[in-house]
Amino acid sequence: MSAAGGDAGADKQGIWTSTSHDGRLILHATAVSWAGAALVIAGPSGSGKSTLALALMAFGARLIADDRVEVLEARAGEGSVVAAALPNAPGLIEARGVGLLPVDLAEPAPIVACIDMRPGPPTRLPEPRFVTLGGRQFPVISPPATGGGVQKSGIEGFSHAALQYLKGHAAGLRGGVEKRASFDGDRAIHDQQTRH
Repeated sequence: MSAAGGDAGADKQGIWTSTSHDGRLILHATAVSWAGAALVIAGPSGSGKSTLALALMAFGARLIADDRVEVLEARAGEGSVVAAALPNAPGLIEARGVGLLPVDLAEPAPIVACIDMRPGPPTRLPEPRFVTLGGRQFPVISPPATGGGVQKSGIEGFSHAALQYLKGHAAGLRGGVEKRASFDGDRAIHDQQTRH
């Protein structure tokens, strides 16, 4: 199974690495969906994966899986790479300081983008980054560092950007936009903005 690669492949804590030993790609991650498109949120324990997912759910996103996400590869290089809950996974999400909350899990959905909960560089326009999952590349963003880490208030603010990030990639999926074109567009926009 294909896991991490590209710029996000400098993965010292292995957040994009499978936790399964039976050939399946299972990430220590949380996934939500919007309009049938999935966002995979990965990070070390306590980094705020579930907190960010809850914030996105408050805006209308749906939970696919919390804490463990199975990545299903496209067959023969065709179709989408899908985020899914493990078989018989309970419909629950952890709210730190509150407990486990019941949730109606969403159906598996095609992955369109990823979030790395490890704090990103303190730059206004970070370089585009990508991770390879299931043989396909996906764009990755990270919350900005706040006081040496990502605090709860920082996650709440980041959730607004994360939702728009997901909406934009979901719109591309619905419109049949090729992911490669989206990646090239991200880099072209970045290059244009940094020239001004």
